[in-house]
Amino acid sequence: MKKILLTCAVAMSLSLVSSAQTFRFGIGPAISLPIGDLADFNGIGIGAEVTGIVELSESFEAFGQAGYQSFLGKKIDYFGGTLKTESLNHVPVIVGARYKTGGFLVGGGIGFASWGKNASGFAFSPQIGYSTEKIDVIGQFHSTLKDGSSLSYVGIKAYYKF
Repeated sequence: MKKILLTCAVAMSLSLVSSAQTFRFGIGPAISLPIGDLADFNGIGIGAEVTGIVELSESFEAFGQAGYQSFLGKKIDYFGGTLKTESLNHVPVIVGARYKTGGFLVGGGIGFASWGKNASGFAFSPQIGYSTEKIDVIGQFHSTLKDGSSLSYVGIKAYYKF
């Protein structure tokens, strides 16, 4: 399943790039706050992402994003003892589209995300942000679904575009 999703994402990206008028590349930091089950065992997530942006028209763009974040471990008190959880590494690969007007962006993406050594699954990420000629600032909700549960967070990221 992982190979199929990755192959579809690469094929879609290549077809969009070949037919597009403008392609931009961006890189920047990402910071996230875990919610739900993820917040029980992990703290703030810090990392970086890269993006490829294809302008399809004046109002629409397609994008591909890949990144790495590390969600810090937490100290958990239980029955008079303390447990320190380990950091959890997260690697999302997302493709999607956004509508843009007057610098504002709204859209979302789907893809695949890996969490540590044993968890991975289908991911989705609605996004909202603001874009200038050189910088995009985007707020997002990200959730990875696996075996009836989810690992989710909200975050903000900024891309410097080349």
